[in-house]
Amino acid sequence: MKPLRRALLTLMFGALVVLAAPGQTPKKATEEHALPRYDPAQEVKVKGEVLEIKNYDCPISGAMGGHLTLKTEEGVVEVHLAPAAFLAEYEISFAKGDKVEIVGNKITFHDMPALLARKVIRAQNEYTLRDAKGTPLWGSRGGPRKGAVTP
Repeated sequence: MKPLRRALLTLMFGALVVLAAPGQTPKKATEEHALPRYDPAQEVKVKGEVLEIKNYDCPISGAMGGHLTLKTEEGVVEVHLAPAAFLAEYEISFAKGDKVEIVGNKITFHDMPALLARKVIRAQNEYTLRDAKGTPLWGSRGGPRKGAVTP
């Protein structure tokens, strides 16, 4: 009986260890894909044509963000502009077919090429979304930051 008792105790102890071990929690999207930061030293100018305009909950801006799908010489790229509330406050809008120049950072986000826009130039209009250091001109809730200048 002693070997049977020892086997049962070993099984019970093993079961307790397995049940008491902390489970693996799923990683958040931001842990799997680190959020990119704006780097003024890596700034580029990209010209292209707007294919699509869309707003969606964006982890980069931390709000409902405005985005452009841009056709460039190098291919199609997603442009992260600013929170939709910021764009609306300053009446910044784009249309399919607009020819634009983006000053910003090329990044890879969710394994896709993208741009963090600092400035957008369309015809005679220039819209500044980030300062020269890359700091967003919107507040933490997506609205205009105190002291933001109308583009």
